[in-house]
Amino acid sequence: MTDCYLITCEHASSEVPQEYTYLFAGQESALKTHRGYDIGSKQVYERFADELPCWSQAGNYTRLLVDLNRTVNHPQLFSSFTRSLSAADKKMILEKFYFPYVSNLEKAITQRLETQERVFHLSLHSFTPTINEKERNNDIGFLYDPQHAAEKKLCLLWQSVLKEQMPSFHVRMNYPYKGTSNGLTSHFRKKYPKYHGIEVEINQRLFSAKHSVSDFIAQFLKSFTTVSDVMKNSQA
Repeated sequence: MTDCYLITCEHASSEVPQEYTYLFAGQESALKTHRGYDIGSKQVYERFADELPCWSQAGNYTRLLVDLNRTVNHPQLFSSFTRSLSAADKKMILEKFYFPYVSNLEKAITQRLETQERVFHLSLHSFTPTINEKERNNDIGFLYDPQHAAEKKLCLLWQSVLKEQMPSFHVRMNYPYKGTSNGLTSHFRKKYPKYHGIEVEINQRLFSAKHSVSDFIAQFLKSFTTVSDVMKNSQA
């Protein structure tokens, strides 16, 4: 059995489709904050997608239009900007922006499972350094299902590799969110036993002017290639 990887970035963009710019009139500044997109996540995604042998996909528009990392019935699928739209308008947004993205990912998953490969999906995100005036004390978080052996193995291995290669970085498991919370990884995990979904959360302070972003991304990518090599050899 061989491993294959899917790389996604649901909250890569702060852009708004032209036909929906009216929803944000006078409040465009919200789009450029962590509410509008995952700051820095697209930079990591593009490097991973360019240099790894993987299938990849990123969201093109702000999650304040519709959140691609929520299941269709989740109460936070639509934001405060779009929640009051009519049912017909919401349906149009789902059909044009949400369902194609999720369906494309599911197609990639099922096609690879047909070849008996073990599928690992890395969903790349970033998180704000503080929330409700409370500081989050990690640089990187790996979100997974603790009952899912393969996910746990990969995350613990990655944490170990980072400790060796990037010892100044603090890595935590299932923080600042739980890996079993509502999202695409938890959704597909329930549908496909050989699917393994991991959300990678990166502290947005690492994308500030105080840090060398390109160096960090290069080191982070190197750590994952080490992990994938070890996982591959363990399957040999």
